[in-house]
Amino acid sequence: LEYDVAEKIAEVNADVVDWKEDEEALLGYKKIKTNTDHVGYKLLTKRPHIFDPNGERDQDDVMHQYKNPEGSKEERLALFRAAFKCSSRSCEVYELEKGKEVEEIVFTLPDIESVYIGKTFSIDLFMENTVNEKRNVQIAVTLISLFYNGVRGHTIKKVSNTVEIGPKSKKQFKIEVKPEDYIGKLVEFSLLKTYILATV
Repeated sequence: LEYDVAEKIAEVNADVVDWKEDEEALLGYKKIKTNTDHVGYKLLTKRPHIFDPNGERDQDDVMHQYKNPEGSKEERLALFRAAFKCSSRSCEVYELEKGKEVEEIVFTLPDIESVYIGKTFSIDLFMENTVNEKRNVQIAVTLISLFYNGVRGHTIKKVSNTVEIGPKSKKQFKIEVKPEDYIGKLVEFSLLKTYILATV
């Protein structure tokens, strides 16, 4: 997994970086140009029930199933999260190395055991700033319905925001989900799954 995950992420979402030698830089090089939308532009497969030997009608672009829209806040947060988890080298490239030294923001996400269909519920993210300086946290939340075998159903709600947390303080990020948000988008067994990406 140490190598497979990084490879798969790079196949659909990576930045192309041009470097210049610089003896004073941390890596021995400094970035002079970054192209963020060159990799992961399209991911094509065969569209079912269509045969077009002379055109492109039988192409099916499924990139949206593997990544958020290019250039969106969610896409950037996902890439930074992957870089943070993959290696110290990738952290240095994206200047995330300081985040490995200390967990400045402690995140707590309480479990939601069950919800009665037709009732409103909330997704709560609790954050605690452990340092003596304020921090800005970029948060992206996606709530989806899920089939019993793990296959994605429908997107129910997507929220992104930036929250400022004062020194040595706590803050709650709350998302309310109403019946009209999810009724009609539930699938077999009515399972829901929440993805939360937070970058400090």
